[in-house]
Amino acid sequence: MADRITVVAAVVRRNGKLLLTSRPADKPPFGLEFPGGKVDKGENFSTALARELREELDVNAIVLDPIYKMVKPNMDLWFIRTVIPESETIRCCEGQEFFWVDPLDKKALDELFAKIPLLPGDWKFWNFLYGE
Repeated sequence: MADRITVVAAVVRRNGKLLLTSRPADKPPFGLEFPGGKVDKGENFSTALARELREELDVNAIVLDPIYKMVKPNMDLWFIRTVIPESETIRCCEGQEFFWVDPLDKKALDELFAKIPLLPGDWKFWNFLYGE
């Protein structure tokens, strides 16, 4: 049996919008996600998420508190409230794109999700946040 992995995802809000990123082309599956990644041995959630955001988005983030846990067969996925200071400039380092999305703008969301779908695991969290 494969070892369980722990993954952390940043829930970043700014001016009423949420940060989503596309998956890098060389890291399937294709889609949008809350940015983050795997917790390495010896790391805690905060250290891992801060490292992942530096590697992926070239930002220094303030990692706050877990708000949702999803358990999958071989993985625990934690969504963690995170702040990226406005003084930080997001620069995608792995060929992905980033989007600030307004969860209340259904038309814009439908258009974005038609082009780049939100990953299934992230939909569960989205529905937790917005009750859809």
